[in-house]
Amino acid sequence: MNSRFTELRIFFRDEEIPERVLPLERDGSSEFYSLGSERQLALPNGETIEVYAEANLAGSTPDVSVSVIQGGRDLDIRCGYGVIVSYETVEHFDVLLQIGTGAWE
Repeated sequence: MNSRFTELRIFFRDEEIPERVLPLERDGSSEFYSLGSERQLALPNGETIEVYAEANLAGSTPDVSVSVIQGGRDLDIRCGYGVIVSYETVEHFDVLLQIGTGAWE
């Protein structure tokens, strides 16, 4: 399977900050991939967020979702084929999260 649906890319508007990639694990023999549980992520500015992602590739169109949790704030996005989420933290730091689709424009 194309890795663009089996990994969560985390990158930043400041292109000098290295991108991070979290692999989505396959659930047995199914076509369902996920992080398994929320993952805590330390950001370059010192803040922390939790992220969760999943992709169901069993249908004719991949079904993907991304969640960001920070200090009681939740952002949940679910889309077909792919998603790029732009999230602004409490301290106004921009985080971009991507599964599937093309590059951020």
